[in-house]
Amino acid sequence: MKTNMKKFLSILLAGGMILSLGGCGNDEPTTEPSSREPVVSAASSSEDDSKVNSDSETDTDIVGTLDKPTAVNLSEKDEEKINYGINRFNAELFKREFEKREDKSDNVFLSPLSVYTALSVLDNGAAGETRSELNALLGGIYPDGKSSGNPVELDKLNSYFGNYIKGLSGENTKFNMANSVWVMKRDDVKLNDVFRNNISEFYSSEIFNEDADKAVGSINSWVSDKTDKMIRQILTDGDISNDTVSVLLNAVAFDGKWKEEYQKDDVREDTFNNYDGSKSKVDFMYATEDYYFSDDNAKGFIKDYQSDNDKQYSFVVVLPNEDIGIDEYVKKYFDDSTINDYVENSISADVETSLPKFSFDTKYTLNGTLGDMGMDNSFDPDKADFINLATANNRISVNSVLHKAHIEVDEKGTKAAAVTAIAMEKDEFYEVCLNKPFLFVIYDREKKIPLFIGTVMNMG
Repeated sequence: MKTNMKKFLSILLAGGMILSLGGCGNDEPTTEPSSREPVVSAASSSEDDSKVNSDSETDTDIVGTLDKPTAVNLSEKDEEKINYGINRFNAELFKREFEKREDKSDNVFLSPLSVYTALSVLDNGAAGETRSELNALLGGIYPDGKSSGNPVELDKLNSYFGNYIKGLSGENTKFNMANSVWVMKRDDVKLNDVFRNNISEFYSSEIFNEDADKAVGSINSWVSDKTDKMIRQILTDGDISNDTVSVLLNAVAFDGKWKEEYQKDDVREDTFNNYDGSKSKVDFMYATEDYYFSDDNAKGFIKDYQSDNDKQYSFVVVLPNEDIGIDEYVKKYFDDSTINDYVENSISADVETSLPKFSFDTKYTLNGTLGDMGMDNSFDPDKADFINLATANNRISVNSVLHKAHIEVDEKGTKAAAVTAIAMEKDEFYEVCLNKPFLFVIYDREKKIPLFIGTVMNMG
């Protein structure tokens, strides 16, 4: 590590999931001693944010122009391209992390949408080849020779999120997204005002100025607040060092109540067949659901959350066929169009279902995966170009990308801290008993975007 290299540390939270990025080029967060704190300022602060030690905005050195960002009018084709990039990224990140798990019995759960949003914020600070790589990554182009897509146009991507973030949550189902950038108090770094204005305008990002020695506590307090305390900590003291210049965070929190809740009599103990061949006695929730889908490789059902006007979120469950294990299914048959195809081709039918109650937490370091997907320059201190984020005496680079996730599924609904249907009348009887490893998605049916993707492998 070059001791004079400034590091850019950014953390993303998605409804119970957290991602963090730092400087230099290894796959682990820096373990150098903490000596800097985040600084608070810029976008409006809520009463909860007052818990964070902050200084006034005038204490932060800013460079760049003060022109107010202008939104771009998006055509239907523009939105389709961006949705394609998001879905490609969601599926690819999930598949790669699923395949990389060291203990094959581990449950997998993450919010690729949170990671994607955080990288979109980061893209606003990038320049040159670093931005070109991020634009390709966010557009669904990866260095595998098989990827198709188009690099994102940043002004259109910003406008997309400016619209998307405003309409996420309703009275019945809550899905909130929050962004923030924490700038360490130091004389050798000046935040770019164009970057600040863009992320404030399009991503509703808060900007904080904090001393390094207070940063970890302040950031963890922000994380806990924005994830409804589902995730209480993303950083430890060693994650912020003398080289840290900034921390970027994205947090998402989901709290959805079932449209039809399970009753007490619907819950009975049964056996779940774990991935490793062992068996666990757990509580299953039994119900007759309304939407069923199947293909040559799997079957499943859709369970809706309470809706708000035209906004509809759904829980989509996929159970691989008996002759197809979940590893084979994810590797061969799961891609960016799988969930959309299942939802759009589902049929209206009685589906006898059994869903186990479950709750678990996950944590990932995503440097290696994102590097394999084409994000190389951002981690390289000699190549990273984040001049549009801030000016410094030396290059700024990403140190680490961390992600945490939390999921709870019970009789009342789903909590997660970070899925349209063609219905036809049919009278056939279907059954989906989730008593072995299965895949599930929390899905935005309006935008056709998965918010969270996971697999349940083990109930022990």
